[in-house]
Amino acid sequence: MDVRPTIGSSAPTMWADTFTSLSADMNKVQEKYVEAIEALKEEARSMLMAKGNTIVDRLILINTFERLGVAYHFEQEIEDQIQDIFRSHSEREDDYDLFITALQFRLLRQHRYFVSSSVFDKFKNEDNEFKETLKSDAKGLLSLYEAAHLRIHGETILEEAVAFTTHHLKRTLQQLECPLQDQVKRALQHSLHRGVPRIETRHFISFYERDDSKNQLLLKLAKLDFNYLQNLYKKELHDLTRWWNEFDLKSKLPYARNRLVENYFWGVAHHFKPQDSYARVAIAKCTQMIAITNDTYDSYATLEEAHHFTEILERWDVNEIYQLPDYMKILYKFLLSIYDDYEVEASKLGKSYAVCYAKETMKQLCKAYEKVLKWAMGQVQIPTFEEYVANMMVTSCVYVLLSSTMAVKYASKETIDWLMGEPKIVAAAAKIGRYLNDLGSYERESKGGNLPIAVRCYTKQYGVSKEEALDKFVELVEDAWKDLNTEWITETSILGRDIVAEQLLNYARISEVTYENCQDGLTNPEKYMAPQVVALFVDPIIPSICPTRMVATGDVDALTSCPKNVRPPIASFAPTMWADTFTSLSLDDKVQEKYAEAIEALKEEARSMLMAIGSTIADKLILIDRLERLGVAYHFDQEIEDQLQEIFLFHSKDKNDYDLFTTALQFRLLRQHRHFVSCGVFDKFKDKDNKFKETLSSDGKGLLSLYEAAQVRVHGEDILEEAVGFTTHHLKCMVQQLESPLQEQVKRALEQSLHRGVPRIETRHFISLYGKDNSRNDLLLKLAKLDFNFLQNLYKKELYELSRWWDKFDLKTKLPYARDRLVECYLWGMTFRFEPQYSYVRGAVAKGMQMVSIMDDTYDNYATLEEADLFTEILERWDINEINRLPDYMKIVYKFILSIYDDYEVEAIKQGKSFAIPYAKEAVKQLGRAYNKELKWFMGRQMPTFEDYFANTVYTSCIYVMFTALIPGMQSASEETIDWLMSEPEILIATAKMGRYVEDLGTHERENKDGQMLTAVDCYMKQYGISKEETLNKFMELAEDGWKDLNTEWVTKTSTVPKDTVEQLLNYARVAEVTYKNCQDGYTNPEKFLAPQIIVVLVDPIAI
Repeated sequence: MDVRPTIGSSAPTMWADTFTSLSADMNKVQEKYVEAIEALKEEARSMLMAKGNTIVDRLILINTFERLGVAYHFEQEIEDQIQDIFRSHSEREDDYDLFITALQFRLLRQHRYFVSSSVFDKFKNEDNEFKETLKSDAKGLLSLYEAAHLRIHGETILEEAVAFTTHHLKRTLQQLECPLQDQVKRALQHSLHRGVPRIETRHFISFYERDDSKNQLLLKLAKLDFNYLQNLYKKELHDLTRWWNEFDLKSKLPYARNRLVENYFWGVAHHFKPQDSYARVAIAKCTQMIAITNDTYDSYATLEEAHHFTEILERWDVNEIYQLPDYMKILYKFLLSIYDDYEVEASKLGKSYAVCYAKETMKQLCKAYEKVLKWAMGQVQIPTFEEYVANMMVTSCVYVLLSSTMAVKYASKETIDWLMGEPKIVAAAAKIGRYLNDLGSYERESKGGNLPIAVRCYTKQYGVSKEEALDKFVELVEDAWKDLNTEWITETSILGRDIVAEQLLNYARISEVTYENCQDGLTNPEKYMAPQVVALFVDPIIPSICPTRMVATGDVDALTSCPKNVRPPIASFAPTMWADTFTSLSLDDKVQEKYAEAIEALKEEARSMLMAIGSTIADKLILIDRLERLGVAYHFDQEIEDQLQEIFLFHSKDKNDYDLFTTALQFRLLRQHRHFVSCGVFDKFKDKDNKFKETLSSDGKGLLSLYEAAQVRVHGEDILEEAVGFTTHHLKCMVQQLESPLQEQVKRALEQSLHRGVPRIETRHFISLYGKDNSRNDLLLKLAKLDFNFLQNLYKKELYELSRWWDKFDLKTKLPYARDRLVECYLWGMTFRFEPQYSYVRGAVAKGMQMVSIMDDTYDNYATLEEADLFTEILERWDINEINRLPDYMKIVYKFILSIYDDYEVEAIKQGKSFAIPYAKEAVKQLGRAYNKELKWFMGRQMPTFEDYFANTVYTSCIYVMFTALIPGMQSASEETIDWLMSEPEILIATAKMGRYVEDLGTHERENKDGQMLTAVDCYMKQYGISKEETLNKFMELAEDGWKDLNTEWVTKTSTVPKDTVEQLLNYARVAEVTYKNCQDGYTNPEKFLAPQIIVVLVDPIAI
């Protein structure tokens, strides 16, 4: 009874102080928005009510209003028109095409008018299949796809429609033109009916802007309205954050999730309109309260404490609080405080009767949580699935959420009585929310080795595998959506119930988004939910600024001639995700001392293993690989180098017939340590037809080893090109059948190969996998965990100091157009050199890269041509006395650059590296010249050749700035190193090009929105007369060639330059690959891909 459950560790909030400060002129801005919106509304209303509009015109116009998010201004007008269309639709024998038929069907059902699915019968042929001619009608298919998501039970034609449209939209996707292509992509990712309205609005505005048939007035109204509402949400989040901070629960209850912003997102999903402020905030407070209560029962309380809390809550009496343990007193006070505020509001509105119902739902929720805890802790028998479902109706929290807004939205005694009767629509929404939650939290909850309760119930009762159970849950979600659609369309419309029904539909929608792709977006919002939050609450929609740099995305000839005093279109970047994450750290030097002491003791035992006499070559290779992948090889650099040198010298005489795993492992390790081994070692694994032997296709371990080895290939190694295709194919085919941890290793490798990955990130992944390996060496595992945490604490301390240095300049407020990405820059520094002794290198790269980022954004995002010319000229002189010639914002940039290099000069002299100073300054001047050249191309009427553009990008890759920046921290660096660097060695050019290709792939979409910026992709398209898709594919090919160039230089070239210097070029390529992974700009928008990497390496320690 007094045993605590396994205590989960949740990452801190991503938003920190993002919403704690508001723009001083927000109220004035809002007033201007309101004034502009009111004027445009009248013109929009005239369009909507125009007498000559046909039914088709009306349908298209209503759809446009709704998707642009402005329909709420015209609710009655739209409702009247929809009702009129519904009355007349059954009387007409219209011959509408697929697009209009599906659009009418969807709009009527969305407005709760039942239309028979038989309207689609006419699109079937005599074999009762959809007609062949529809396959090429992408616009019609998309319309049918969206309509089919309002299907109910028994509508076979709509089930077929989902499959038919999904298949053909996927097939034709790459051939579609923008913006239809983007609309289809979005729909396949998330259907309109199941999406959060404001998120879908944000997406649609960006599509509509690129639509040649757009109505400029409606577009302007939509943008103004979106920004107006966003400012309103920011204000509410500001007030909410201050309310939340007063309780300080993030430090008082550290086991609980701090997800206030994500919970407010739920509030907006339920009620987005301006007048619903109280409802949004109430839901945010309520969901945060639920999260803390859930975490208390689920992650911290003993059974005895949980039972006691449930009993005390049942009495609802603050005088009982003394009976609770201290942490529960905090929770109890917080909970009562929320309901005290609710009671005041309800009384004010004459709705006191709603309070009892609201409190009762909370009591029921705690009873349900206690029941789940008993099941999880084995206190009582695992329930039947039916018992679980009955309990989940409560743990879905749908009743608590409904009750939180009753007082202001729909509270009548009749509505409450109706809700108490558990109507079907409530049950349907609850099932969707709960099943999706179970699917999303499955992976997290399974980490402890036990299946989550829902899956355990189902597998036990029905004798199925966990995979079959999860598939069943997906099916149950689909069935529940049909239930919800049925109730939505057929439930009698009664005031009060209407509002409840809409809130339940929105509850289902936000559940879909939160647990999208079977991810727990509330607990781990970084990948999926954070980008939605940024789009909705952080990034405003920027109105079109004229003149634009380019007229249209595909029209690269149409450059406008711009005066020298015109600013470029100004992009809006999200603020840093990390805020005070690293400034409020508690770092205990004693902890580090204990780590260091334990590491030293274990190192000696590990060294003994490494140097053990009698080890075979295979044993040595496996041990070296383990040490490297566990991230502790740097402690034994010389020993490992000696052993690999010995293995290399012996390998041509070695008569052992190694299997595929060992052969590939030896090949990879030797090449990674710059020993050239011929790829002919793999010839023995081919058959007489010169194909890889069929027997290899079932050797998962060997295939994985060959896959990783093939990543160090150079030009002309056909066998390794074949190996990549062969291993990728067979590993993908077998991955689901592999056992853990090999299955996870394969998944990780297919996502990110070892050779191209950031070493510390790959170490973090491998440690978790190695812990599940039955053949693991526990001493090495312990050493790796201690070492990882020791280094992480060191990085945190460096980030703490860097953050204080950065905050001192306050550039995030002085230069609001520039990206604040210090933590992401530090990740680059840590990739260059992760070892403890290279603290200066990490800091220098981080500072240098943040400086480069500000320079880039100044030229690219804010400066006029005249200002850019002046700045380049003054930078060339490098004289603080010239600063007064610059505009004020450029003075700030100039001072910042000179300050960094003043510090650099001091450190270089101290370390005896003063020879590097003029080269370091010259690299910055050279970068300024290169940025200025780009700006002239962009803003003028010049289109450079691809060769000219790329010659310039060797400098804008910033490779010279970064490499000169770190020289004072590299003991091995000498004047010869500088001479080598300035001689433009092939490995440096190969690295710069490869980095640029992956960056261009990642940044192209952002930079070329609305065709406003010239990119490498545009140059290539123009010069070679090919499509964007062909160009992007070519860039991927060029990036692969870049890796082969880099591997060639790494493996085959002997150089007097120290290995640790050359190795940083390889690490530059690695971090570029990770930053711009999957053609995403992870630096500018780190939320989805880069942030999770930063969290595992720099935030979350490994449990020991």
